[in-house]
This record gives sequence, C-alpha cells and structure tokens, in this order.
Amino acid sequence: MNKHRIMVVEDNKIISLEIKQRLENMGYLVEAVVYNGPDAIVKATETIPDLVLMDIKLGGDMDGIQAAEKIRFLLDIPIVYLTAYSDVATLERAKQTEPYGYIVKPLEENELRSTIEISLHKHSMEKKLKESEAKYHAVVDNFDGLIYINSTDYKVNFINKKFENKLGRNVVGETCYSSLFGNDSVCSWCPMDLILKGKIVHEERYHNNDKRWYEQVHTPLRQDNKNLNMQSILTDITERKEHENEILENLKEKEVLLKEIHHRVKNNLQVISSLLRIQSSSIKDKNAFEAIMVSQNRVNSMALIHERLYKSKNLSQVDFEDYLNFFTSQLLQIYGKNNGKVEIIIDAKNVLMAVDTAIPVGLIINELISNSLKHAFKNCNTGTIKIEIKEQNKGEFQINIKDNGSGIPEDIHPEKTSMFEPVHGSAPDIAGKNIANPSAMILSAVLMLDYLEETDAARAVENALTEVLRERKVVTCDCVGNATTMEMALEVKSKIESK
Repeated sequence: MNKHRIMVVEDNKIISLEIKQRLENMGYLVEAVVYNGPDAIVKATETIPDLVLMDIKLGGDMDGIQAAEKIRFLLDIPIVYLTAYSDVATLERAKQTEPYGYIVKPLEENELRSTIEISLHKHSMEKKLKESEAKYHAVVDNFDGLIYINSTDYKVNFINKKFENKLGRNVVGETCYSSLFGNDSVCSWCPMDLILKGKIVHEERYHNNDKRWYEQVHTPLRQDNKNLNMQSILTDITERKEHENEILENLKEKEVLLKEIHHRVKNNLQVISSLLRIQSSSIKDKNAFEAIMVSQNRVNSMALIHERLYKSKNLSQVDFEDYLNFFTSQLLQIYGKNNGKVEIIIDAKNVLMAVDTAIPVGLIINELISNSLKHAFKNCNTGTIKIEIKEQNKGEFQINIKDNGSGIPEDIHPEKTSMFEPVHGSAPDIAGKNIANPSAMILSAVLMLDYLEETDAARAVENALTEVLRERKVVTCDCVGNATTMEMALEVKSKIESK
C-alpha cells in the first residue's frame, strides 16, 4: 500500500520535528518540512504532496493563510491548518482558503490522525466528483441535442452549450417556459407532476416557437440528495418526421391506387362472367354449356378475391376463411345444393394469403369443391365437405379437402384421366411462385381453351381467338393488359356470333 506523502509547514523547528516523528510513526511519508510561506509554495510545486499541514502563524512577511491561498490557487492539494489561535477574525480569514480541517495545538495524536484521514478521503471524493462533472459537461456540451435542467419552481439551473448558442444567451436563473419556449405561463405539456412522482417521460412533440419536432426525455434528477430537479434532453427529429409523413402520404396514394386496381380487375372479371353467362344461353351442346359454367365459376373465384381485397384494410393479404365462406355458399347455390342437405365445414382461422397465392389456391379449391358437388352426392342428397387449411411455415400452407360422398369409382384412375387437370395445372404455379400473368389467366378463362372438350363450340372459340391474335399481332397472351383482354374477349365473342 502506498504511503500518503505529507508536507509540514511550521516555523518552530522543535514542534516541526515532533510532528514529523509522529507522522512517520503513524505510517505517513513526510515529503518535506519547511519553516516559512515562500519556501512552502516552492516546495509544494516541486513535490506535490498529498496533504499540507500548515501553521497559520508563520514568521516573515507571509503567514500560513496567505501561503495556503497561493498553494490552493496553483495546486489541487488539501490543506489542514495547525493553530494555537482560535479567534473569530483568524478563523474567518482561514475559511476563505477552503481548508479541509483545523488542529489546535498542542497536538493530540488521535485528532491528528483522524483529521488527516478524513481530509484525504474528502479530497479523493471531490476529485472523483470533479472528474465525473468534467466528463458530464464534455458529453452534454458535445451532444447533438438540447439539454436543460430546471427546478420544481421552473427556474433554469443549467443549459448545455448548444442550447445556449441556439438562444443566443445564457438563461440560467430564468423560468424555463418563458426563456426556452417563449410561453407566458407553464407549458401545457410540462411533465413536472410525473417527475415529482419519480417517473421518466418519453415523448415526441412539436414546438411552435421554432416550428420543429423534438423527441423529449424528461428524468428526475436529485442534487445534493435534497433538491429534486428535472433534466430534459431534446433531440431534433424534424427531418425524420417529415420523411415519415412523406412515406405515409405515399402509402396512402399507393393504397388508393391498389384499391382502384382491385376494383377495376373485379369489374373486368364480372364483365367476363356476364359474357360467359350470355354465351351459355345460346349453347345447346350439354358439354359446352357445362364447360362455360365451370369457367364462369373459375372467373368468379378470382373476382371474389379482388372484391375481398378492395373491401379490406389489408390490400396485400386475403382473409381466406372469410373468402371461403362467401365463395362456397355461391357454389352451393350454383349446383343447387343450398337446401341445407349438403354442408361445407371450413377450418381456416387466421389464415392470411398473399394475393399471388390466394388466386391459384382459390382456383384449386373451386375445382375440388365443384367436383364434390357434382359427383360425390349423386346417390344421396345429404353429405359433408370439409376444407381445412393450416399454415405450416411462413407462406407455406397445408390444404386438406374431403367429403363423405360415394368416392371415386374403382374402375376410374384419376392419374389417367383429365379429372384433376385444372388442379395439377395450378399447383406448380404456387410451388414455384411463377403465377401466370392475370391477363392470360382471364383470357384463358374467358375462352376456355384449356378445359373445353372437343366440341364444335370449342373449335369455334379457338378459331376466333386465333384470328383475333393474328389481327392484333399478339404472340402470347401473357403480355396482354386487362383492358386489351376485355377488348379481345368481346372481339372473339363477336366473331363467333357472326358465324
């Protein structure tokens, strides 16, 4: 353990020698013994001891109080006075030099030791406090924000350099609401009541006096373990708020645009469905009529998704349980099973699907439910169809569809028939995330080229489509927009009717 170094300033050589011996017996290192004020100043600057024991009454032109004042000015060294005098005038002079203690002669060893130890400890704590304050001021003065401290009576106790520069003056001692924020009375948002309860307040606020947005953090700050103050840190976030508002405006515009797109697509699909219904009224061939009805169901399944998105607050995802409830009720009505004898049970709670997944999944479910309604209950008028959808991982779904109908006859092998072609045709698109262009899907649904059987009506549709594509010099339907799709569908219809 390092010994504390002490310098003794005493003009009586016998007393100084006694003090030196006592200190060394106590375990201190006596750095020097000097007998007058000027020598004490020189020796203190040379050796820089941990503490100075200074006799107040020194011989010569400079007494101990004057010497102590010079040492305190030049060096941060604690000083303890040795004195045989205790008059008021001398003590008042000595107090001005901020000594760490007084020891009255003749010296008592216990008093000497305790005064020295207390003085050394007090100086050590003060030094640490000064270092901490220096670091605090270095941080707050270089902080890219505004910091102030005010008392419970709203008087400013401290502001950092940036705040002082912003105001153009030091406002310590003035009321915070007037000097900092330009108000005649306490700010309406002032959190002092919460600060008095020991709460920390974090908020964003717009200030009218400088037309800026600030992120504000107000914290309780107790000084000297007595007075409670409020420390406030204000960070200018005006640019961030402007960017946020700009983003929100852009999102609103995009939301309006998306709603308009979904609305237009839904309307186009409904027009297509109407065209199919009109076309079916003039078709006598049973297979062609059934194919048109199937295609109409497919178009409806897509149109319903866009309708649900248009009415939804979330334009990127479809609530699939809501979609299935509405869509399956339509299928029951189309196939004449809405008398309550065939029940469709749906288990798809909290299933949200992105639109590029929802459309092909809707087509798949349309095909499977349509097949069940057409074929599963021929021998009985009652039954149940269950649709179960569970999200396995994010964006991955397991779909189970089953009915309690008669089942597939033993002599029919699904893999060797076209029964599930529409289902298998849609599935790779989902797995590969390579969904066909909506325009191509609409056009193929309108013209039924994928699903019409070899009938005169099918060939007539195909010939009319080929003629329209040739006239428009269109190589593939994938690049055709929705508006063009509608025009082509009408042209195909017109050519069929003219022939």
